[in-house]
Amino acid sequence: MDIDEIETKIIEEVEAESGFMMQLRVHNTFDEQALTTLLKTIEDYNRLLGNSKYINRDVVFMLTSTLEIIRGIENRFDAMSDPRKKQVSNAIRKLSRDMDYLLDLRSRPKNL
Repeated sequence: MDIDEIETKIIEEVEAESGFMMQLRVHNTFDEQALTTLLKTIEDYNRLLGNSKYINRDVVFMLTSTLEIIRGIENRFDAMSDPRKKQVSNAIRKLSRDMDYLLDLRSRPKNL
């Protein structure tokens, strides 16, 4: 899979009917498999980018928006004492970790 295909795949995994965010926001279902698939795709994207400083802005927007939306859902679940709060908190932690790694690699000076 090339970089363009994996960028498209990330966006689709967030927006698609069977994707993580659509399941969580529309169907009120926490789909662990969809989250795992999204995280795996982000890892693959990192690997494909290698030392490149370029990150597709649509991918960055989609992932940062996803993270903010999940944080809002976590707050709502917390207020309702919803048992899915722990799942959502873990998803935030995993997605934050992968996004930090993705963005940090691109912003770090090369010869330090």
